[in-house]
Amino acid sequence: MRRLLSPRWLALHALAVVMATTCLALGWWQWRRGQAGNARSFAYALEWPTFAIFILFMWGRMIYDELRPPVSGPARPASTTRATVPDPAPGPAAAVDPDDDPELAAYNRYLAELNARAERYRQ
Repeated sequence: MRRLLSPRWLALHALAVVMATTCLALGWWQWRRGQAGNARSFAYALEWPTFAIFILFMWGRMIYDELRPPVSGPARPASTTRATVPDPAPGPAAAVDPDDDPELAAYNRYLAELNARAERYRQ
């Protein structure tokens, strides 16, 4: 709870209150203009309080995220698909037979075609 009283958080609290209050004041101003005969202002009179609600929702969400303990769940399972890009780890690359993986073979053909095009443009 003390985290929410740090200078950064106090500034965020003040900013949220000022922004929400400003949006509500602008909504009231547009409502008064709508009553004076400007029909479009009624739409804005509903829009500004919506912005204020969104600001307050996001402010609450930030507070919730700050106070929530960090999640320490299980590690993500390894992917079942074979990677087409080799690991950047040093050492010799494992030999993969393209005939075992048609997707890898198609990707290698595509790379060979791109390389051939690049060679033609360099000449």
